[in-house]
Amino acid sequence: APALNSLSMSSEGDFIVGLVAMPGTDNQETALAVWDIDGSIDVSKPLLPSRITPAGKMDFIGATAMSGGRLRVRAKQTWTGATRCIEGGGAGSVKTVIRKEFFGDKSINPKKLTDKFAGLGNSDAGGECPANYSIVSQLPLEPDYVIARTRTADGAGDYYKVNMKTEKKEFLFRDAGEVRVGYMNPRDGKPLSKQELQPIVGNDYEIRTYLLNAETGNFDLEEPLTYKARARERLTVEGRDEASGKFYITTDKFTDKAAVYLYDAKTNEFSKEPLFAHPDFDAVDVVLGTKPHNFNKVLGFRYAGAAVETFWIDPEYKSIDDGLKAAFPGKLISYAGTNGNLSRVLFMTESSDSPPAYYLLIDKSKVAVIGSSRPWMSNYKLGKTDLVYYTARDGLSIPALLTPAAGWKQGDSPRPAIVLPHGGPWARDFADYDSSGWVQFFATRGYHVIQPQYRGSSGWGKTIWFAGDNQWGMAMQDDKDDAAAWLVSEGYAKQDAIAIMGYSYGGF
Repeated sequence: APALNSLSMSSEGDFIVGLVAMPGTDNQETALAVWDIDGSIDVSKPLLPSRITPAGKMDFIGATAMSGGRLRVRAKQTWTGATRCIEGGGAGSVKTVIRKEFFGDKSINPKKLTDKFAGLGNSDAGGECPANYSIVSQLPLEPDYVIARTRTADGAGDYYKVNMKTEKKEFLFRDAGEVRVGYMNPRDGKPLSKQELQPIVGNDYEIRTYLLNAETGNFDLEEPLTYKARARERLTVEGRDEASGKFYITTDKFTDKAAVYLYDAKTNEFSKEPLFAHPDFDAVDVVLGTKPHNFNKVLGFRYAGAAVETFWIDPEYKSIDDGLKAAFPGKLISYAGTNGNLSRVLFMTESSDSPPAYYLLIDKSKVAVIGSSRPWMSNYKLGKTDLVYYTARDGLSIPALLTPAAGWKQGDSPRPAIVLPHGGPWARDFADYDSSGWVQFFATRGYHVIQPQYRGSSGWGKTIWFAGDNQWGMAMQDDKDDAAAWLVSEGYAKQDAIAIMGYSYGGF
């Protein structure tokens, strides 16, 4: 188990919750931990948990701080019995792993943790089925409430507004047939968009988007936001500008790489120019404010480069981010919670050769160290991953993540190499810390590792993605061979000492 994992901070900035390796278990067991941070903090020494609760028979796998001193915990446990919840179940006993969610308060008293979420969703038949509910909105302006969705038998959902203090629930609405709720207003949890999947002639499907008409209260079909499944356009409603009523849409409808546009439902038109577009990478989503003073304001845009990064446009957030990047050069910075005036900012640093580490920024000027997820890795020199491009035999430019053997530098003798294709194939790799361990396992043992983002990979634009159509085992495989050839031509690898290894699709 990592020494630290899954840390998050409450919106009030008064406590942090996360998982730790249970002391005395040699990192074989997990525990739930809480850090109280509403008082003065001595930044001259590591910030230690205020309370730790062991998992017992379970394993904790995730934790989330909620408002009002409440928290959410995810756990798993081995279980044997008759179940219809997994393939092969229902005809005798099976041994499996079940997952449940628990809710409690920051005292993390085991007696106060409950596996019932306000009467919604967990199986009563021995507890062997996963929870059939999910929290779809935490309603930042109503900290005592969340919006929960339960799955119905046909895969649709019922939506409830739940008071986390009293556990009273209010039924809100239900998905209608094949029309499912999309983006929900973070102000009150009401739907602003819906989406429908309908079969059409030609053995295809049409994906239709409906947007709320504020004047009529009806959901209007938006033809410009409708596309055929075979076209595989990316189109996501990210939010709505409250001043103009226009919607933020991330789409690759007009370009090879996805970009963020404003869409006017009154005129059925996109903005002529995108609000955000990266020349080399896909835009991922819009970062909207969740505090009363910046609620629903655009703070920045995320894009998927070698890793997912944020382009900040809000001056205050940009200032904090610039300062942290200067203090932690070469590290990716991500955020796991901020309070209203940004006097408490929980952030995480990581890179391909540095495991995630957690810190608390205090009053925008002081940093308290919480700790590294894998402090023992500081004893080893790891490989540094870079984004490179090589040319396939048909001329297509292929991105790849290259991790040279630890300590190797350009001009050194060639080394053995591993080609490590990802699964999917509609997926991609990232150059942050690889928690699976495979990349560094090889790099620390003298191997170069290349992860080709071969044609058919998603997340690099439509050209790369679509080029894999009808090319399984053919041009898609040539791309991996061409990655190996590139390693040789660039002086990295020995031609007769290259292996290939993968899992899922990469295992084919």
